[in-house]
Amino acid sequence: NAWPAFRYNCTIAVGKSFVELQDYPQAIAAYQSALGGSPPSERWANEERLARLFINVNKKSTALEHLQRALELAPPEKRPGLTNLRNNIVARP
Repeated sequence: NAWPAFRYNCTIAVGKSFVELQDYPQAIAAYQSALGGSPPSERWANEERLARLFINVNKKSTALEHLQRALELAPPEKRPGLTNLRNNIVARP
């Protein structure tokens, strides 16, 4: 059944559109909706997207929670970049 993958891809596309419009609350809602249908190999990337969006709406602690999940799920080659992002978020006031 291709429906779950199609719905997931559409939801991600909606989230990206809201990011381009700088409508971060709507982008967050779309990406959160997509989390449940995320293929395991992409879940870390969705968590990273959410972390970046929560920074844009000044929710540092929520951003760090999503980033921690991204770090736990990410392939080893993606972890250094995520660690740098975490360090940058932690350093913010």
